[in-house]
Amino acid sequence: MRGAGGDGAVRMAGVNQVYLAYHRGSLGSGHRDYPAFLLANEVLAGSGNMGSRLWQALRTDGALTYAVAGGESEAFAPGIYSLRTYTRVADADAIERELRAVLRRFYENGMTEEERAAAVATLRGQRALAQQAPVHVLARYLGERRHGVAGGFEDQLVDRAAALPLSAVNEFVRRFFDPRRFRMLRLGP
Repeated sequence: MRGAGGDGAVRMAGVNQVYLAYHRGSLGSGHRDYPAFLLANEVLAGSGNMGSRLWQALRTDGALTYAVAGGESEAFAPGIYSLRTYTRVADADAIERELRAVLRRFYENGMTEEERAAAVATLRGQRALAQQAPVHVLARYLGERRHGVAGGFEDQLVDRAAALPLSAVNEFVRRFFDPRRFRMLRLGP
């Protein structure tokens, strides 16, 4: 891999596909912009969101991959935020170009009100699913306690995200999703 801060490549014996992580530093859930981040990530990549921009471009339209995801390495503390996918070796350059192009369009144009509303609905739905079993609720509260935040903190993040107007989310998109702040890491044969 080339030096820290630049794009890089990792070779791995035995793999027959190329895995990509377009990444930058993340915020951590305590950051004031985290609610806007939740909405923006859901629109751009989500965690396998079939309606996300990357899913649409790389899977549905481009037929370049089976999976797309976006997320952080650590939610409570700043870590690494990455947009991840994989493809056949022959399609590696094409998927990288399209991944970069989708991020650039998102940065330049932001999201629509329809996308913002759909992201809110998805986050609320995920919250409801996470509360189906008492053991899951207990685990979430234990995690919040472990990280020194009040019980229900994660639920409050969703409520705060839902209350954000489109203009505030798009202002955050223009600050955080600047393609010049992202680096590409490719792992392949």
